[in-house]
Amino acid sequence: VSTPKTNSRLLRFSEKNPQLTFNWKIDEKEVANNSYSAVLIETSSDKDFTKIAAKKEYNLTESPKVEFNAGTTFWRLTPVSESKNGSPKFGKVTVFECPAPILPSPAEKTAYSYRLTPPVIPFVWKGNDTAVSYNLEIANNPEMQNPVVSRMTGNEAATISELGDGIWYWQVIPQYSIPSEEKPTVSAIRSFMITQ
Repeated sequence: VSTPKTNSRLLRFSEKNPQLTFNWKIDEKEVANNSYSAVLIETSSDKDFTKIAAKKEYNLTESPKVEFNAGTTFWRLTPVSESKNGSPKFGKVTVFECPAPILPSPAEKTAYSYRLTPPVIPFVWKGNDTAVSYNLEIANNPEMQNPVVSRMTGNEAATISELGDGIWYWQVIPQYSIPSEEKPTVSAIRSFMITQ
């Protein structure tokens, strides 16, 4: 098996389960000697495969995409023939749930006022267990173009004191240590107002 790795980690950003592409190379002599006609891919929630979650045979030349649910799933790939099966290859896939951050504070359209010194505004959000850090962005437009503040933090909170009068928009972008082909799910965009 050339892909996936025997211990793969994937991120799930939406309701759609991530997929892994399986590629294999079986020695031509081995195929001829054993009359292998297909490859069987099985998945299970336990490493002993006592309960098979799914199984499907594929042509030797296929590179199928297999979907994986959140949590840990074990896979087994076996060359098959009418007379006997080949030696199986094993692996495991762990899928981490990565929902978008929730932004409780400041609440939508919160108003802050000040006389001389701009207020210190506490930003609080609920992230997820897989994110390693967050990028807090604040802009003066709802499209979040050219953010005035872009602050990386390992916490689920930050305080900002450098904003003046106006309507401000904010969002939080989670960062992950596990690479993904998909972009992380960004939080909703919220607004607040500062007046002097």
